[in-house]
Amino acid sequence: GPTSSGKTELAKALQEALLPAVWLRLSVDTLIYALPQSVLERCNKEDDWSGVDGSLLSRSAFSCLKTLALGGNSVIFDMVVPSEKKAKELDETLNCIDALKIELTCDWEEIKRRTIDRGDRTLTEAERSFSTRCKSIRVDASFDTTRTAPSEIAIRISSLLKNKKGEPVG
Repeated sequence: GPTSSGKTELAKALQEALLPAVWLRLSVDTLIYALPQSVLERCNKEDDWSGVDGSLLSRSAFSCLKTLALGGNSVIFDMVVPSEKKAKELDETLNCIDALKIELTCDWEEIKRRTIDRGDRTLTEAERSFSTRCKSIRVDASFDTTRTAPSEIAIRISSLLKNKKGEPVG
């Protein structure tokens, strides 16, 4: 889903819904938030990503995801898939992992409201994310987060995981 569609809040709610099983939460933002504070502020508040190799960060996040999953960890990974190229890279990463791909959608007006409330991203970045995200990626399920709470969607995804594995999660 695009920026401010609720990916991170859903990932946190899903971690709780899947207890007592422990799932790690990882995203490209995990690496972005490891940037120096001054660079992070420039990126998020001024939408100035000069000097930051976003492709390298996403490839690194994919590598972390693959390493964690193949190491036996259960991982919830969230990201904006901004292009067909990134969708292909993500698919290649997930090729050797038993993954459930979830898409989040959200009305623009709600994304705009959330972005303003967050205060850590520009509306320009949110609009770019909303309009350029890859819409052709194949997913196992799609949820509209405009008016649905992350905890409710987490319960639905937990059921999907149980059905996929044919056994209770946890």
